[in-house]
Amino acid sequence: MFLKMKKIPYAWKAFKASLNDTHPKVQFDYSILMAKQIVQQNPEALVDLVKLIGMPYQAKYISHIAMKDYDDMSKVPHLNEYLVLFPKNNNYTWELYSLIKKVKDYNRPLELKRDLILPWPWNKDRIRDSLSFIGEGRKAGKWKEDRLNHSIDFWLPIGIGWVRGGNHSIANGIINGEGNIYNYNAYDMSEMYRYIYCDGEYFYRKKDNRKLFPVQSIEFACIFEIGRIMHENNISA
Repeated sequence: MFLKMKKIPYAWKAFKASLNDTHPKVQFDYSILMAKQIVQQNPEALVDLVKLIGMPYQAKYISHIAMKDYDDMSKVPHLNEYLVLFPKNNNYTWELYSLIKKVKDYNRPLELKRDLILPWPWNKDRIRDSLSFIGEGRKAGKWKEDRLNHSIDFWLPIGIGWVRGGNHSIANGIINGEGNIYNYNAYDMSEMYRYIYCDGEYFYRKKDNRKLFPVQSIEFACIFEIGRIMHENNISA
């Protein structure tokens, strides 16, 4: 009886957490439920669900440079797959990323007003000048793609664009809702779904349910598993 009594506080704590709709696991389960409901109504709209979940990240990493003066640019928040999906310091991560394959015949333009492109501007002077001069009716004119500077890796099927170069002008195009990117690299990540899965708290290896690493971002945990549903239903961004 005494042992049972000791367990009650922990069980109660877990129960209370399960009732909290801001708890990451609850958010994850709800997003997957919504994805499954969308499949029944209009599978193509899963692309929009991914954008809906990912947009707060886009806004956060664009806006931070306007709200803080970084003396040390190495401290500026970077945004890449290692920080929100699979950590760099995990041995299994390299095996996962080796499964991503380049897609040669995917060539539709990426629309900065439509696609979920994730820049992380890091220089206050560059973002200031970009906002001041680039755009319709401004000194430098309409936003234009810079093929020497702009670099994006676009992951399918989820439709996430990781910016490797051109963070400031790409951020400007997103803010102004103008501009297309024609020169980019498209990659298919769907092979990963054969080997791992996520429950909203951890990523696991499928063959033995081995726990690999904890979720770093609940939003990208949701996006990852929505990508599985997209893959299973032949939907891609």
